[in-house]
Amino acid sequence: MPKNIELEIRGEVTKREIPALKKRILALGFTHDSSTRRTSIMSFGHVIPNPERKVIEERFVDIRCRITNGIMELVEKLGPLNAHNRKEISVPIKTLDDLFALGKFFGAMPFWSKVGSRLNDNFINGKICITLTQSVSGYAYIEIEKITDRAHEERDHVILKKIADELGILLWKTKEELCTFCDRLDQIEDWRFYGTDADIKRLKKEIKKIGSDREA
Repeated sequence: MPKNIELEIRGEVTKREIPALKKRILALGFTHDSSTRRTSIMSFGHVIPNPERKVIEERFVDIRCRITNGIMELVEKLGPLNAHNRKEISVPIKTLDDLFALGKFFGAMPFWSKVGSRLNDNFINGKICITLTQSVSGYAYIEIEKITDRAHEERDHVILKKIADELGILLWKTKEELCTFCDRLDQIEDWRFYGTDADIKRLKKEIKKIGSDREA
């Protein structure tokens, strides 16, 4: 069975909490794997499901054209925005020109699209990853995730929630809690993206400013 379920749980943390939180993560046996700079075009919307598949929860799509430390990829996540078990498919993007072309493509479609940049610290323990993410303005959140499959997602979900409890993390439980956090980012730094020439010019400047095009 393919392991294409991105099992993840998330919650807000404060910038002030991060140093102590890093120590607690390391104390649980995780090691610091990498620090990354990422800029993403994020496109959200609904699609009409294939009636032959009858998979209603995949009506919501979350598509990312993103560059992380010079590595580019197109990521599709299928399932409700606040779901902890979305399907994820990722394919590489070869060049910046390809990324900008895809940005124009998705920006022109009837999705709700925006651009945002994040600074990430990634910790690994076996197949489990913890990511501490900060926005440019200082808003921060934590993701605890593991790639799994339908047969093991319930067991793995319990494991991830136990880690969150040990770290003392208050997880987002509803779509409204997650969207409230995202709305704050939209008001301060993330910006709407329509794929216009002006948007692409602004995107290029942001990538350079954040350094998401530079290798780690």
